[in-house]
Amino acid sequence: MALTRQLTFSQKLHRRVGVTLALFLCLLAMTGIALNHSDEIGLDENYVPGWIARLYLGSTEVLGIQSSNHFFYSLGGNLLVDRTTISRCTRLQDWASLDDQEVALCDGELILLSPGFELIERVDGALGLPSNITEIHSTGPEFLVLADSQWLSLDLVSLKLSRVAFDGHVSETDWRPVPMDYLLGESVTWQQFILDVHSGVVIGLPGKLFTDLVAILLVLMVMSGLWMWHKTR
Repeated sequence: MALTRQLTFSQKLHRRVGVTLALFLCLLAMTGIALNHSDEIGLDENYVPGWIARLYLGSTEVLGIQSSNHFFYSLGGNLLVDRTTISRCTRLQDWASLDDQEVALCDGELILLSPGFELIERVDGALGLPSNITEIHSTGPEFLVLADSQWLSLDLVSLKLSRVAFDGHVSETDWRPVPMDYLLGESVTWQQFILDVHSGVVIGLPGKLFTDLVAILLVLMVMSGLWMWHKTR
């Protein structure tokens, strides 16, 4: 009798957990299939509509750097110039313009761009770049980086660093609110959005916690199924 009650309870638990997870598992499977064929269907080349892009804005305004009538900012894990996605970038830290290049400081890495804002190269610690760069600055042909309160000259061709006695005035980066029409334009790709839905991060911490809960329920469902199979053998 006790075993019968246990089996009945496990069957009900197994069934209810399965019904609860059914919709989420379908969503997980569909987004997984879409991501698996991202290149074929062009998810990384098309952008979500404005009402979806608002999910990435949160309650605070997005700040960017305005220079030469362009806005540079990071949104949805990408670096954007106006409405155009350039490269991955979680946090834009600084921007500098040279005669023949544009340089962004993102997540401690340098992103080298052509004057037309086409990606040339990413420079990080693996190529000898200091890991604690906080500012970048150009003085005509010379490009400087600030690391540990020390200005260093960086040759962007050879990537050689040298200490410099730079005591010139560097104005603070002019951060301004990015216009809403830029933010709701081509800022978040379908690939990024579907990946965030798949992982639950599209709604921030609640989404992550919900994904954790689903994983726990899946384990519970598997364990209850195995227990019932073992008891009915």
